[in-house]
Amino acid sequence: MAQTTFQRYFTLPDTTLLGRKIIETSDGNIAVTSVTEVFAPNQQDRLYEGVLTKLTQEGSIVWSLKFLHGPALLVYVDGVEATPDGGMIVLVMSKDDYSNKFHPNIVKISAQGVVEWTKTIPGTTYFYLNGILPVTDGFLISGLNYNTHGTIVFKIDYTGTILWGKNINNILLVANRAAEDLEGNLYLSGGLNINNSALGSVSWPLLVKLDNMGTVLWSKTYTDPLWGSTPITPFQRFRKCLFHEDGLVLFSNNFSAQELVMLQTDLNGVPSVQKRFRMSGATSSFPVLNAFSAEDGHILVGTFDSHLENRPVLMQLTAALEMTWIKSFGKTGVDLYTFSDMQKHGGDEGFLFTGPFYENSLQKIGVVKTDKNGEFAGRCCAREEEVFQGISAVATAADTVLTELPFPAFADGAVYTKLVTVGSFPICAAPASAMIALSDTLVCPGSCIEVTMVGPEQNGVYSWSIPHAMPDTSTAIHPGQVCFGIQGVYPVYLRQEGCLIDSSHLNVEGKPEMFPNAFTPNGDGVNDVFQPIGQCPVEEYRLQVYNRWGAQIFESKSVNEGWNGEVAGVPAPVDVYIYQVAYYSHVNGVRTLLHNAKKEVTLLR
Repeated sequence: MAQTTFQRYFTLPDTTLLGRKIIETSDGNIAVTSVTEVFAPNQQDRLYEGVLTKLTQEGSIVWSLKFLHGPALLVYVDGVEATPDGGMIVLVMSKDDYSNKFHPNIVKISAQGVVEWTKTIPGTTYFYLNGILPVTDGFLISGLNYNTHGTIVFKIDYTGTILWGKNINNILLVANRAAEDLEGNLYLSGGLNINNSALGSVSWPLLVKLDNMGTVLWSKTYTDPLWGSTPITPFQRFRKCLFHEDGLVLFSNNFSAQELVMLQTDLNGVPSVQKRFRMSGATSSFPVLNAFSAEDGHILVGTFDSHLENRPVLMQLTAALEMTWIKSFGKTGVDLYTFSDMQKHGGDEGFLFTGPFYENSLQKIGVVKTDKNGEFAGRCCAREEEVFQGISAVATAADTVLTELPFPAFADGAVYTKLVTVGSFPICAAPASAMIALSDTLVCPGSCIEVTMVGPEQNGVYSWSIPHAMPDTSTAIHPGQVCFGIQGVYPVYLRQEGCLIDSSHLNVEGKPEMFPNAFTPNGDGVNDVFQPIGQCPVEEYRLQVYNRWGAQIFESKSVNEGWNGEVAGVPAPVDVYIYQVAYYSHVNGVRTLLHNAKKEVTLLR
């Protein structure tokens, strides 16, 4: 495979294990948080313990650390983010009973799974830490205040020192739904909790801007004009804010119409574009897990929808919020339950999903790793979904005033942990035999190569996809010659029964020459002649070599004729020489005159 992708589940013996959050660590591995659920000795109460598992890029387990309930009854591991040293910051919440009081802990874990430090609010509190986001020089952390129906939000550095903190009444904000702009300003998206005489308690879409010192610059609520001035269910609180191309994209839901709602604003929160999307046959809207900006200007959004057996969904949008594609993952008839988190991995190379995987009456951690196009190997493959665009009118914004309360004090704390053994299994196995075989992976524009496969299964149904090649599709086991007209990187996909089983790529380069920076004309048959290597077809080729005083000592008008290191039949001395090349070549189908700048080559003996 050009890139490792997988679908796996992870288990503890006789224990429910629910996947919660997933990240890529700074050393290129993967970390997943989960929660175990077992009955207490009285067989009535349930005990919860948090688990943090580190995986390799291929999905193999490195270590798994359980956060024990100890004197507490319940322990949750909800948020996790990577630190620059390969470790992680983890949000660990414990409870002594089933009330709304907690022991909130911020825990630093090393790359080896060792607890390095813990920060906590002493005693029991109404604060539940629910989100963490990497920002400039540290992390933004948020927590629910179950007493005031508000939110605490604060910034820590890499040592756990709190740099600033806010305790805001009657709002719901989650740190990992926030965004940071290029100047370090923060945009927190969520909801303003209000009581409506007709509807009861509702959540009004809310956006708050803070500077890098935590000062509130403004806060705005938003109303969908399709539904009047009342923030009723169809336009719920914002679930994600994304900084994209010097503006913001806010994601919400229209639950009555089963729609995903996206609102584009400037950095002052002024709306400009609003879009709604609904999947064919949807029975509920698909809440956003996460969203990212790609280097090519697209927006990638991760979500899920219950009508697809709660399988994860990945969609790609343009900067103008137009849908380009949408795919779902998972095996039909196997319930992956509600996927709870999605992150990028390898820059723009692909995506990670996690959530509870349900099989044989037991929930397990499900992990899916895709490439940047949402593809991965296996029979549980990605499937294109049909999408409809709903009627939309741009929301209106209004300033609102927030009420701040005293921020709680944190102190050093402690957590109970032990290493545990977690089982790892494929959700569905990929066919192991068939693989792509290319006769070359570096070709010139206008050239052709042989494309085939090795180890096909008897009676296997295969299909090929090579976008922009000629031909670009085939259902033959051995497609034969495939040609490439212009330069670029061409992906090659091989599917069996519609599911990706192998992928590769080849480079079509328009550069007609590759010269070594040194050669050794000593007669040993290795690197004796200075000439282009692996050249593409050229016209009117001319190579000139000069000595250090600028005198021309060699000239060739054929790519097959190089300099043998002699001048007038006499071996030239060991030295650095200057060469220049001129030629015509076809670049992206256009005959073009190309000239290299003068470069150096070293003659060695």
